Amino acid sequence: MKQIENNCEDKLEYAIEIYAYVTKKQIFWDGNKRTALLMANKILIENGMGILNIDAEKTELFSELLSNHYINPDKKNELKYFLKSNFIETIIFENQHQNIKIEKIKKDKNRDMEM
Repeated sequence: MKQIENNCEDKLEYAIEIYAYVTKKQIFWDGNKRTALLMANKILIENGMGILNIDAEKTELFSELLSNHYINPDKKNELKYFLKSNFIETIIFENQHQNIKIEKIKKDKNRDMEM
């Protein structure tokens, strides 16, 4: 895992690389995608970057890209681009006079994948 981190430019890339690695290697008997998502989100949350979240409306395309990644190593970049451009969510907490305001920001959520 340290080798993956050392080859990444930033924590977002590291989180997505970890996700791609764990899902493809199938290192657990069951729950590899869930575990990979937890691992990626831990990295993102620790660095104040938000979370990866797969929206229901894009699940079919996501599943196709993930399947392609399993079969063909050259397809990893398509999966990474898709995750990077569609599924980063950030929650900002502001403390104003003992009230907490939660604001949800979605980066490029409605943007279709460009290929």
